[in-house]
Amino acid sequence: MLISSVLLALAGAFCLALGSALQERDAVRAPGHQIARAGFLLHLLRRPRWVLGTLAAATGVVLHLVALSGAPLTIIQPIGVT
Repeated sequence: MLISSVLLALAGAFCLALGSALQERDAVRAPGHQIARAGFLLHLLRRPRWVLGTLAAATGVVLHLVALSGAPLTIIQPIGVT
């Protein structure tokens, strides 16, 4: 059970990193006049890469939580941080 939890934590960390990278790419390239406005989120929601990044990040969080159910926090958390 410990080995599978560590592998889940690794997969979760990868998904979180991938999701952050995908989201950052579209957020940085958004038109400057829309930043910090209500339309900014709508702009991002129309970008498939940003939505995919959000789904990848959510998957990473779920995998991290599942990993925590099978191993102690002191083992799983450092994997997620790296």
